Amino acid sequence: MKPTDELIADICKTDLTWMVTRGDPKMFEVVFGGEHFQLRLNDFPEEPICTLFVRDRELDLEEAPRLWHLKH
Repeated sequence: MKPTDELIADICKTDLTWMVTRGDPKMFEVVFGGEHFQLRLNDFPEEPICTLFVRDRELDLEEAPRLWHLKH
């Protein structure tokens, strides 16, 4: 298993389509490298634009990687 920081670096430079989760239009998910990730859209500009959930970590992003696509 890759270290969390390395996994975050990899996912941020990968072309991914995030699918909206059931029940919450602000939550998206994707499986990458055999692991499940979640992405939450926040109340921008009061908060960072989104938060990435990786394993036991939360990472606030001021902008989402250009290679990420959100599918509703």
